[in-house]
Amino acid sequence: YPELPAYGHFRGNPLAEPTTAQVLAYFGDQTPAIATNALGAGEVILFNWHADMNTPRAIHDAMRRALARLGAKSRVLLLDSDINAVKYTHRFYQDARAWLIALGFTPTKIRDDDILTLSGSTPVVLPKHYLMTDAQAQALVTFVRNGGGALFIDGPVYAMRNSAAAQQLLGFKRSGRYFNEERLLLPMDREDSFVPHRSKMISIAGERDKHQTWDQWRKDQITKLVDQVSR
Repeated sequence: YPELPAYGHFRGNPLAEPTTAQVLAYFGDQTPAIATNALGAGEVILFNWHADMNTPRAIHDAMRRALARLGAKSRVLLLDSDINAVKYTHRFYQDARAWLIALGFTPTKIRDDDILTLSGSTPVVLPKHYLMTDAQAQALVTFVRNGGGALFIDGPVYAMRNSAAAQQLLGFKRSGRYFNEERLLLPMDREDSFVPHRSKMISIAGERDKHQTWDQWRKDQITKLVDQVSR
């Protein structure tokens, strides 16, 4: 899927009820998928699911464009959170690092305390930072207001429950419902969107049939090849 709409199996811990955030793409159940939140002189971008896993090609392009929009040329800051690692290990950092490198970026590792003193114009990527502290959220608000850029992969769901700064930073009111299922990923028709999209109607049933037909064709071709070789 080089452009949205797209179909696939997605999972995530989303944020819900945008307040100041502008939604650029959404899932078939109306859950926001990609959103931006202008804050002072800077901006926050949210990919509201595990966007670094089993992702349509359109999302690879959207991530490149999102980081470019935040001012990235090649280098980005990437959080490796010890706060998260206590519960989730360091795999979120490792997955995001591999994705960013594949997209052509050079990630520089930062730690939790580094968030408190962020400055400059290099954007920071925060992968699945569910346990973001209120102090970190406040520091990120200041960083973004001063012209910085922050990009979240999946929603910081626990922070949203008790941090007004986190709600202000992301421009959402609350955490949503976890999902792990087949979904449609649909674009908002916005001229200012960095998400590749076109006007096209698709359905889960129709796309599932296409995938099953393709899988069966591949199996048939392998069977024919094996038959030819074994003769």
